[in-house]
Amino acid sequence: MRDLRIDKEVPSHLQVHLIVDNYGTCKTPAIKAWPAAHPRFELRSTPISSRVR
Repeated sequence: MRDLRIDKEVPSHLQVHLIVDNYGTCKTPAIKAWPAAHPRFELRSTPISSRVR
């Protein structure tokens, strides 16, 4: 993942929750490792059964 503009726009004392789909690309080692390097970001996945309209 690229550096996010939100990292600069949200005050540094706040935690940021990113909602990602439950698609296979969001489960790759690179995506799973990214939050470890960016501790104030929390990745949240949508449920498998959810639908986006």
